[in-house]
Amino acid sequence: MSRADIPHPYRENFNLKRQIGLIAFTGKSLKIFNQTPVTTLENVEGVEMLRAFDSNLKITTFETKYNSRAVDYPEDAEIVNELMKRDPIFPLYKDQLKELNKNIKN
Repeated sequence: MSRADIPHPYRENFNLKRQIGLIAFTGKSLKIFNQTPVTTLENVEGVEMLRAFDSNLKITTFETKYNSRAVDYPEDAEIVNELMKRDPIFPLYKDQLKELNKNIKN
């Protein structure tokens, strides 16, 4: 897990994969994660899951055919909010989105 390309395409170009983060913890794992100080790798990369990795917590991944858009900056959130309005199931979660956006702005 890195914000940089892994592996770095030093000698040749090839298709890289993207990480879509959905994080779920057991109660025990969450307690360990919360009690563990920020690790060097987490601090350098800005990726919280590196703390779980450094703490030897079990991490499970899987491939998906779905694409996503990163939300790293406020401008990204604005773009994603507009994209979600085109989502066919948007009516099912639009009220929660309004509440979330209201809380973020406060």
